[in-house]
Amino acid sequence: MQLEKKLDMPRAIYLLAAEQIIDGQGSLEVINNLEKKAKLQGLHCLAYTIAPLSTDWDALLPSNAFRSGNGPLEALAQAYQHLQTHPLDVITISGKDNLKTGYSRQQRHKLMEIYPGTSLPEAYTRLANDWCRIHQFDKTTFIKLRDSLFKNYYQTYAITSNLLPEKKWFELVTTLFRGVDCANPVMDYDGKVVVATAQAVAKLNLAQRLVEIKGISVQKTKSSGLAGLSEIAGYKHLQRAFLNTCQQAKINFIEQFKNHQAYLEVYTCFPVVPLAFLFASGMAADSAACEAIIKQYPLTFTGGMNLAKGPWNNPVLRAMITLYKKFQQADALLIGGIHGNGGLGEKQGFALLGVESC
Repeated sequence: MQLEKKLDMPRAIYLLAAEQIIDGQGSLEVINNLEKKAKLQGLHCLAYTIAPLSTDWDALLPSNAFRSGNGPLEALAQAYQHLQTHPLDVITISGKDNLKTGYSRQQRHKLMEIYPGTSLPEAYTRLANDWCRIHQFDKTTFIKLRDSLFKNYYQTYAITSNLLPEKKWFELVTTLFRGVDCANPVMDYDGKVVVATAQAVAKLNLAQRLVEIKGISVQKTKSSGLAGLSEIAGYKHLQRAFLNTCQQAKINFIEQFKNHQAYLEVYTCFPVVPLAFLFASGMAADSAACEAIIKQYPLTFTGGMNLAKGPWNNPVLRAMITLYKKFQQADALLIGGIHGNGGLGEKQGFALLGVESC
């Protein structure tokens, strides 16, 4: 998947507003009013949606709908391109999934069986074993990094909540993962992001600090799912997504991140994914360097999908909205990176967002 095209003189594209409702807390009123105002102003508007769990995994989707954990980044990348090249002013990206109250436990589990006969934890365990062979990691090394990752997420999560999962969730569910190492999707979620051109921003005249899409890239392997394990485990597509984004943004993200000058939200569904990000991005070249980064830098600003919960196809949308809110704070850093992972990892994305002045 190569959504980004070379643009000779790319125009600035902004996140104009971002709101979410989590388990009944929050409001979309600001965005609903903004959408009405945009239409009254005669602006050309388009709506994108993130498919809920109830949408069959193999169902054909319309061009304005997106699926998988990387779906919100694919939507953002397409919005960026369309606002550059089409007669459009505003695109709204929406994701809604009542995973807690909209499904029974049995329904939820059945719909999450996207690989017949193999659960998601087992599929990702196979992927982790392949990744470990590539990097010559033994099981002990992987488990040590796995445990460090959970501590990293908890340090961020504990800023707003010190509740730990029940003791049973610390028991193994596969040979490599405990329950706390797997994404916890059980939440009701509704979020919206408004993406707009500079001209639309001027007409709509909001008081919020502008957040610009500095760079974005999404990439895909040739094969997917269980059949694509060996290709996915190499994570060359993740490396391309990261490097393309940093090149487009003209930002040395690793340097800024290591200097505590940038936020980062790595996709934390299962431990192999954030570990792959650290290696594919070039942040770490071996297990010692990886351990040092995990101990020194927050890899999420939400607390991760394991603790803060991950609403199926919407965790990256949640990260966008959370980062937008962080940028509105007076003491905010100026840049933030968001990683997306889709399916078993065949889809990878990376976006850099920043306040207008950076």
